[in-house]
Amino acid sequence: MLETLVSLADQNHFNEFFTEHMALIIVSVCLNLMQTTEEEAGLIMSDPSEFVNLALDCCDRQQSNIVKTQACKLLEHICDNVDGGTMCATTFCSNAINRALR
Repeated sequence: MLETLVSLADQNHFNEFFTEHMALIIVSVCLNLMQTTEEEAGLIMSDPSEFVNLALDCCDRQQSNIVKTQACKLLEHICDNVDGGTMCATTFCSNAINRALR
């Protein structure tokens, strides 16, 4: 499913769909699936190199076919190809950080 959304985000004739549903896709799909799980957090102590490999795959290589990596890839494609994508993601994340710091 995510792979399909990633490929559609690259196609100009789906820009209207992504623009209309961008906030929902970014927040409810991408950011939700990108959260660090308890298992991944445990890797920090038990196998730090594996945790770093996962982070590098999500942020750079995006070669794994796991949900987290595909969510990262979708967010990147939205930011690269849909007008306002980067602003939407940045605004949401900044607001979440500000709210958490209160």
